[in-house]
Amino acid sequence: MKIITWSKKHIDILLIIAGLSLIAFSMYSILEPWIYQKIALRENAKTADSYINKKGINRLLNDYNPIPIKREEYESGMMVIDIPKLNVHASVINGTSTEDLKLGPALFEISPLPDAKGGNVCIAAHRDRWFKEIDKLNKDDEVMLSFNGKRYVYKVEKIFIVAKNDWSITYDTGYTALTLVTCISTSDSEKRIIVRAKLKDG
Repeated sequence: MKIITWSKKHIDILLIIAGLSLIAFSMYSILEPWIYQKIALRENAKTADSYINKKGINRLLNDYNPIPIKREEYESGMMVIDIPKLNVHASVINGTSTEDLKLGPALFEISPLPDAKGGNVCIAAHRDRWFKEIDKLNKDDEVMLSFNGKRYVYKVEKIFIVAKNDWSITYDTGYTALTLVTCISTSDSEKRIIVRAKLKDG
């Protein structure tokens, strides 16, 4: 039986390969959400069009009546969130699992869609990425959601802090609302900073 012996050269090569693999994995983890967002934003209109085409409807730009999309039919990328003051422009992911939140702002599983009159659209995102400067928002700053061929403009009503398990933020507010949720800071995950906005003219 031949015994394989490892020389210092072999060990050095293995260490280099391991190091390069670790660097590649780290780079992928960092770049994955940005790559996903770039693709999702580009495909957003196609995703919406695909849904409409399945229903046998011809969509004409700026001249069509959108058909309702049920909550369970929502797919990641069908909605885009814009926060001009924070330079946020991102595709909204469906669901708030750990993996979902890595890819972008995420729509709560129990959240209605923007076209639900009187609904409270709830979107969460990591504090160190898309909602990094959310505490800079002030009353009357605008947040926009683009969904199913329509843009919904919300104005910030208030900003407040809650415990991480306070689900009252997802309840109906008595008006058509948007609720943005993130950790109070990158070092404090026990509390959430909440931005509550009201649909303009809604």
